[in-house]
Amino acid sequence: MNFLRALAAIGLGIAITASLMLLALNNPLWPWGTGLAMFFFCMATYLKAIHLGTGTLRGKFHIILGSGGAVFTAGILAGLFGSDPLLLFGLHDLGRVVLIFALILMLLGLMKQGYTLSAMEWGQVVLVFLVLAGIGLGLFYGLYSGATPLMIVLVYLSLILLFVTVAVVRVYLGSSLGARWTLGALSVLFITFGDMAMAYQAMSGIEWWTYVQYLSWSMLAIIMGIISSMWD
Repeated sequence: MNFLRALAAIGLGIAITASLMLLALNNPLWPWGTGLAMFFFCMATYLKAIHLGTGTLRGKFHIILGSGGAVFTAGILAGLFGSDPLLLFGLHDLGRVVLIFALILMLLGLMKQGYTLSAMEWGQVVLVFLVLAGIGLGLFYGLYSGATPLMIVLVYLSLILLFVTVAVVRVYLGSSLGARWTLGALSVLFITFGDMAMAYQAMSGIEWWTYVQYLSWSMLAIIMGIISSMWD
């Protein structure tokens, strides 16, 4: 198991390094490094689920998280292979739904264990979410002009994902896992930026958004890969 964990971490590092080197050389193959990095992130997540125990709350969370990441990876590959936009955005939408389900499962599980939030703490969650969502939507003002329904759904799913993540972070705040969940929230923010960039690029055809898209998802893979490699 430790060998496989090391293999996932090394593979992730190689994928990201190769991607950045190809980007520096202006090689069009550089986005494939993002897809490969996501694969190793999923591998690390499944290994952590086995280590934690598939019957535990955190174990179940990581199984579903890895499954959502796998669908996410399939969506990335669909885009790289130039698949039909319906399949592309459909896979990405499905991936976000699975990730949201994983986070809701974790949040409800924590509440059943007595880790509840007061009205004031929920207010803090809403405030932080509104600030982050406002920044994201503000940066991509005009996104919905000409967007397809699947594009709009993808953006809103990413925002829901962000909200639930902030709620779980607030529950864990002050515990030994608080820092990791804060990093997890940062990675979800990168999902949101990447999703918005993908939708914007599909509508505008501006190549710059492709860089934002894949670099954002690469940051997601790096952060979550590191967290998933920490087994305590």
